[in-house]
This record gives sequence, C-alpha cells and structure tokens, in this order.
Amino acid sequence: MKKKIVYTDEPMGDVEVVADFLPSPAELAFKASDMKAEYDLSKLKARKNPYASKLKKPVTMRLSEDVVIYFKSMAEEAGVPYQSLINLYLRDCLANNRKVQINWPKLG
Repeated sequence: MKKKIVYTDEPMGDVEVVADFLPSPAELAFKASDMKAEYDLSKLKARKNPYASKLKKPVTMRLSEDVVIYFKSMAEEAGVPYQSLINLYLRDCLANNRKVQINWPKLG
C-alpha cells in the first residue's frame, strides 16, 4: 500500500525560485500538420510478436479457501493482485527447482 502524503502548514525553510525551463504547452502539443494524411503500410513486413512467448496462459484452478485467503491477504500487504502473487510464487518454485513431497498413507 502506498504511503499517504500528509500536508501541513509548517514553514518549508529556505526556498529558491528557479526560472521556468520547460517549453510552453503550445510547443509541446501535437500538431496535425506534423502528420501525413496517409501512410503506406504495404511495405511493412509482418513479424511475430516478440512478447508472445511471455504471455500468460489462462487456467482454471480449484484452490482451498484457506489458500485463497492466505494469498489474498499477502497480496493486499504487497499491493499486488493475488493471482500475480500466486504466479510469482510458482515461478519461484520453478526457478529453484522445488519438488513437492507427498507422503500418501499406505493402505492395508
């Protein structure tokens, strides 16, 4: 969560006024005259999206309620969506080659 800014009427101390160094808004504004009326896109070559391999695959999972509550509370503290936090945790497991250890009870 972001830290809240609190404004006061306390004196600021020594303050120095500096000359305006930014261009005027008129100089910064986009002008339609700077743009061509039409662009010839026929010469553009098709290429693959360089980010396509990094896209996330949507999946549906059934998670225990206590697991969802745990990740939602951690996500709220960290200020990120809980699904992103779950993804980060799983990515960390992948990066560190963590293996799940399941000890099933023996029947009989």
